[in-house]
Amino acid sequence: MPIRINGQRIEIATSRLSAVLEGPELLELRNARGAVLAQRGCGKHSPPVELRFVDGEKVGVRAGAPTRVVSLGERLAHVHVADENGDVTLRLLIDDQDRLVVEPSAQTIRRGLCAVGWRIPGIARRLRLVAPFFQGCCQELIHPLVAGKFWEWPCQWEAGFVVLQGRRDGFSVATYDHLNVPKAVEIGCKDGAGSVTFHALANGPATDSVAVGSLRWIIDAHKGDWTVPAGMYREWLHGFVGADHLKGLRPEWTGDIRLALQWCGTDPSVLDAVARAIEPRRVLIHLATWRSDPYDVNYPEYRASREGKAFMARHRLSAVFVDQTLCAWNADNALVENISMAEGVVALTRELTELDGLPAIGGEGWNEMSMRDQTVAEAHLFDSYHQNCPRFDELDPVPVGHFLYADLCRTMGYANISGDTPDSVLRLDVHERLGALPSLTVHKPADVLKPNPAVRRVLDRAKA
Repeated sequence: MPIRINGQRIEIATSRLSAVLEGPELLELRNARGAVLAQRGCGKHSPPVELRFVDGEKVGVRAGAPTRVVSLGERLAHVHVADENGDVTLRLLIDDQDRLVVEPSAQTIRRGLCAVGWRIPGIARRLRLVAPFFQGCCQELIHPLVAGKFWEWPCQWEAGFVVLQGRRDGFSVATYDHLNVPKAVEIGCKDGAGSVTFHALANGPATDSVAVGSLRWIIDAHKGDWTVPAGMYREWLHGFVGADHLKGLRPEWTGDIRLALQWCGTDPSVLDAVARAIEPRRVLIHLATWRSDPYDVNYPEYRASREGKAFMARHRLSAVFVDQTLCAWNADNALVENISMAEGVVALTRELTELDGLPAIGGEGWNEMSMRDQTVAEAHLFDSYHQNCPRFDELDPVPVGHFLYADLCRTMGYANISGDTPDSVLRLDVHERLGALPSLTVHKPADVLKPNPAVRRVLDRAKA
């Protein structure tokens, strides 16, 4: 039998992995060759299921809580835990693709329940985390850049899967989520790194919430590199969003873009200099200072300044830009007009694509929701929006986002990309490794006519 039960012990076997649980707690996970992928260590350890409340309290399901394991067939079992802090159910299933599915849910009599998390402990040290955080990274689980952090979807955790990757194999956890349920992934725990906890979040406002769950976490082992499970996720994602249809809506001129000018001012001499270096039709201009008001002040007033009017009269306006990252954080996961925050961002950008004369949408932020109707996106670097975060030079960037949806939406650099400081040079390098369009911030004509080495490299890439 694929799922065998002996008291509270559950043994699960698929063609690619095996797992052993004691009640809701994962004891070990192995691939088909018997190599350990994850294994709970000895001694004190964190609880397998965690409840989170709106006041910030985190409560683990205690060891020894009354637990009942019920077989519902050869490929389906339920684990029921009656804890004093809440009742937890873990649904275990082997699906029709021979993958292990874990679906936690929780109910309490205490209001304010905002998340239920299920933990995979003791991940083998040979495995590194490959995750769509800030376009993609590959780090040891214990590295300070990722360890101990709570990554919320979709603005930080940009697509709903992670890969634990070794030299030639590994395993992945994904949620092929058709409902856009709020979720998060947490790396490490209070008693040390080396674990990953997957959280289903409640729709807000969560002050009266007493139940959360209904999100399936699909676990599978693979041979090969991280692109194997990521490719499976990409195939599902493209089918779900109708990628072929969306590609057909992109204007043809966007395929000719080779250089993005970020935070471009209204000085025409800068563009004259750029035009001497590369064909103007191949340049995308991010014009942020065209309004009569200062940047990010007095929205939603959109009155062009005299300089902005003159600039736009000279150069064709072909796209509109929306900072969807700000929209994404404003609703506290609440349903507004019967749609979620993430779905609202998609609805906003989709409506903009229907405006006459503005066929391309650009935006700040890049994830599996925003990419659907955006043609280009300003991509944030790893926790380093304007300045490099501590240990940014230890980042191992992996182009996960580019692999998933660059054929739908290309990225361009964001901020501090003039190439005139060591930090700026590093940022340009990371953008390149993540697959972004060659991008620059140019302040004066000499920046292009007499470029520094980093700017020269970007311009050479753009003309290649």
